[in-house]
Amino acid sequence: MATVIGTGTQDRIEDIDERDRQRIIDGLFYAPWQDEVAQFTGVFHYSKGDDSDAIEGLVEDCYGRSRIEGFLSEQSNLTFNKAYHRRPSIEYKFAFDKEIGLYVGKWKGKDAFEGHAVCKLDYNLIQLDADWIIDYFKSFPIMTNEERAKLMIGQMVGEGHLDVSRDQRSAKEMLSLSEKGKKLAEEAEETITPEEKRLIKRAVDKTLEDDDIPF
Repeated sequence: MATVIGTGTQDRIEDIDERDRQRIIDGLFYAPWQDEVAQFTGVFHYSKGDDSDAIEGLVEDCYGRSRIEGFLSEQSNLTFNKAYHRRPSIEYKFAFDKEIGLYVGKWKGKDAFEGHAVCKLDYNLIQLDADWIIDYFKSFPIMTNEERAKLMIGQMVGEGHLDVSRDQRSAKEMLSLSEKGKKLAEEAEETITPEEKRLIKRAVDKTLEDDDIPF
């Protein structure tokens, strides 16, 4: 199934301000787009609130270091935004599962699509936790190449890289590159493979055939 990617940071990240009420967060996230599982680990400090605690900290994974800010309702809900340097934030939402003692949830980002995540507070994940999480991730269907391409097309439409119009004769939806998209395409020509080009063309043709352009 998925490729598992670890991070070299197993211990606490130390270059955050040392404050009271500092806690460890350790977890795994699953990215269906790449069919990969990666570890994230770090620390956060928190300020007590009436219904939830405000949290702020540092997390590290295979993509680098990021800051998190959000809210924690102990053994109930955990939500935070994770932001890498100069990147749009990724939203994480978890609900606490009392039977397994883990926070189980999802993530979604503007330029990162969406996926699943599970984490533990105060302690590092043990092998039993990791086994449960991997089985949980395996319960979700693997994304097909056509689904990946359709997701990418939807993102390009949403970001203004593709224009949507209707053919006056056939009344069918049509896609065309915007000026912004043309610039992106010129840059992509240097890195995209022939197989990726065929995949995108096939997905565009299928999308137009089904009249199901994702907005």
